Amino acid sequence: EVLGRLFTVKRSAEEDLYRFLVLSGYQRKHREKETVWDLIWPIWRIQRDDEGHFHSRFAPLFFGSDKDSRYAVLFPEFWWVASPRENGSYVVVVAPWARFRGDDDHYFNLATPLLWARHGKHRWGAVLPIAFWDFAAEDDHTLVVFPFFHDRKDPTHSTSGMIPWWISRKGDRQFANLFPVLWQRSGKEFDAFLVLPLFYRFKETNILFPLFWDVGNTLLVLPAYGKGKFGRWQWETIVPPVYIHWGNDDYSEHDVLWPLVAWGEGEDRARRAFRPLYVYRRKRDFAQHSFLAYLGARGRGGGRKLDRFFPVFSLDRTANRRDLALFWPLYVDKKREQARARRVLCPLLPMTPKPRQPARSWEMLNLIYWGKSLQEAEKPGLARTHGFFPLYRADKGYTSGASDRLVSYRRYRFFQGLPVPLFESYIEGERYKRWKAPLELFYRERWQEPQRRRLTVGSRFMFHYRDRGDGRRNLHVLSLFWDILRPSSHSQGLWPVYTYKRNKEGGRNASFLDPLWFWGKATGEEEHVSGLFKIFDYRRKPNGDSRFSFIWRTYRRDVRGDAVSVEAFPFLSWEKSPEWSRFSFFWRVFSYDRSAGRRSLRLFFSPPIGLGGERR
Repeated sequence: EVLGRLFTVKRSAEEDLYRFLVLSGYQRKHREKETVWDLIWPIWRIQRDDEGHFHSRFAPLFFGSDKDSRYAVLFPEFWWVASPRENGSYVVVVAPWARFRGDDDHYFNLATPLLWARHGKHRWGAVLPIAFWDFAAEDDHTLVVFPFFHDRKDPTHSTSGMIPWWISRKGDRQFANLFPVLWQRSGKEFDAFLVLPLFYRFKETNILFPLFWDVGNTLLVLPAYGKGKFGRWQWETIVPPVYIHWGNDDYSEHDVLWPLVAWGEGEDRARRAFRPLYVYRRKRDFAQHSFLAYLGARGRGGGRKLDRFFPVFSLDRTANRRDLALFWPLYVDKKREQARARRVLCPLLPMTPKPRQPARSWEMLNLIYWGKSLQEAEKPGLARTHGFFPLYRADKGYTSGASDRLVSYRRYRFFQGLPVPLFESYIEGERYKRWKAPLELFYRERWQEPQRRRLTVGSRFMFHYRDRGDGRRNLHVLSLFWDILRPSSHSQGLWPVYTYKRNKEGGRNASFLDPLWFWGKATGEEEHVSGLFKIFDYRRKPNGDSRFSFIWRTYRRDVRGDAVSVEAFPFLSWEKSPEWSRFSFFWRVFSYDRSAGRRSLRLFFSPPIGLGGERR
């Protein structure tokens, strides 16, 4: 002890103790294997033992852990325990009082007004505002006392009510809401029945609003009266626009003010009407009189004829068709059977005649004139079209193929009629197709049989692809990348990055960053003259001879049969075969030779110095 008890040290078999006044200290209990720190005692104490327990008390905050759990307490408001052994973690915020228990019963109580709980097989509670319970036993339960509710799941489900109204069951079904009465039921019938405004019943449909009934398939009394049936229809009504009657078994019609007056009949139909003014129709064996609303017309019989005076005049014939109009917009003429079409200044595109080919037609549409003619005498099956604005020409064959060409005339040579084709296509059955733009500067594609194709975009120097269908294929992009495949060889490169060539006998050439290569065959023999060093070069002959070089000849390795040579210019070179070998360093500063059973040495460009017989 120093200065009374200002500072104390104690050491014994039970404990070691160091303390400053009574406020701070360190204590090691050897028997309990526990360490205690007091920092401003009794406000803060830390305890730890060798079995993993740890506790810190710094009032009002306490926290700690042992092997199986963790806890923290901010007294008295907050409690937290996490314990895997007790299957969970628990938090209690005291407001104004709480309690929990974490064994297998799992309880939690609070009395703020009253909340009681349990976890396994539920049993909850509450009377906060105002009541709730959950028993989860004896057929399960839920109970809420605000204006009362009750929920039970089995036997045979259930739901009760009063938050506005409810009844519900599941076994043998029942459902209700009681807001002015909704219902649905199965046991002892019902199945829907409502009295909202104003009565409705579901099976065999009844509605009492002013009245709709569906026992004998529909009856309505809205304003006022109706009847019904839809299968092979029948209907009847009186006031919706006054009186309508429809029918079948084969047609019958009376309308009065639906659109305006009509009568009916049957057996291949008829009709009369007095809309503005007069309509009469029949269908089989045709007969039509229409005036004013359809702006004239007449009709006739089964061979059909029709006249009309809608601006001014129209003719409709058949035995195989003819249409004619004169002032509707300015002359239209149609015909079928080997087809024909005429049109002059008809500004509405939908009114364009559309006879099928083979055809003869000419027309003018907003200063566009074009014509078609079937030239049977010159070329059977060929139809030709010429047009102006934009200048257009098309030739179409119907026996072996078709082509379309859009042409534009150069104005200063127009009088000579020299066309420059903007686009051309040619198709011959399924075997041959060709598309091209002028002078092949933009686009050209040719396809012949399923396996052969040729495509050029821009020009051959921009993009060119060709597949010959027999194992040969060419691809060029901007003349910088190519991929050429033949049955006997393959060549590929991206200038000036790399080139690669091979042949089927096994010859290989590959080089990297060699901008002056030749496009020779892959024999392994061609030589390069390069103003710029090639970074990487590899060649291989079909017989297995090969050469590898790096940065021109900075490093080079050759294999020729059983002979191997290696050169690292200018430092050393080495060559070897079964009959001879040679080694030199700094280009004959030092060199060694073995050949024909003799060995020799050179030093600083000296004559050979013999070293005697062969040594193995």
